[in-house]
Amino acid sequence: MRLFHVTHHADQILHEGFHDAHGWNCAAREYWEGVWLESRPSAQQGPGTRTLVVDIPEDEILAFEHRDLERNLPYREFIVPSAVVNRFGPPAELGAITA
Repeated sequence: MRLFHVTHHADQILHEGFHDAHGWNCAAREYWEGVWLESRPSAQQGPGTRTLVVDIPEDEILAFEHRDLERNLPYREFIVPSAVVNRFGPPAELGAITA
């Protein structure tokens, strides 16, 4: 499954791999930790951000799918431990992918 990650730290990730981020999801009232990935490129890309792409077999990430049924999103979101994501890296930068 092709997954996308928007970041201000693309050079560091491309060089060192992903690191777990963390935060509080107010809407879901939960703490999260891992790498936030989406099943399509984000339309919310801000200034200075770049999109990285990584291919991970779907069965490897299903347990990390973030489901918020109230939002009814047209794409899927995953919060995956960096150790799992890095097993399938390195990521590529969107726009640099040929296949």
